Amino acid sequence: MNLAISLTAARYGTAMANYTEVVSLLKTSDPATGTEKVCGARCRDVLTGQEFDVRAKCVINATGPFTDSLRKMDNQKVANICQPSAGVHISGQHGDGRVIFFLPWEKMTIAGTTDSPTSITAHPIPTEDDINFILNEVRNYLSPDVE
Repeated sequence: MNLAISLTAARYGTAMANYTEVVSLLKTSDPATGTEKVCGARCRDVLTGQEFDVRAKCVINATGPFTDSLRKMDNQKVANICQPSAGVHISGQHGDGRVIFFLPWEKMTIAGTTDSPTSITAHPIPTEDDINFILNEVRNYLSPDVE
């Protein structure tokens, strides 16, 4: 879905950047009210370290698990609204009521369950407990044993 949105935006003339993070928000002040409004972002290319400004009439916070950190760049006092969770996915139900998913991916199958509370990271990794839990559960559905 993200790729489809990006390709559509590019077709309409949008400048695109990947491997980029927001360093700070750019703001303008309304001369009549003195109210500040976000009008863009200072960004950093994480591969080169080069920084650049992106200006816009409308800024949309579509940063997934980084939602709250971007919101706090605008206002440090706002409460967090995003609870990060680690996604681990098998189809079927097991002992504790969670759903197990089997998802086809390229020439393999991904197995897992989802939604364990976690901290925000750009590179999430499953815990040893998550891995062992999934392996034990998929053994109920697959043969020979998965290792």
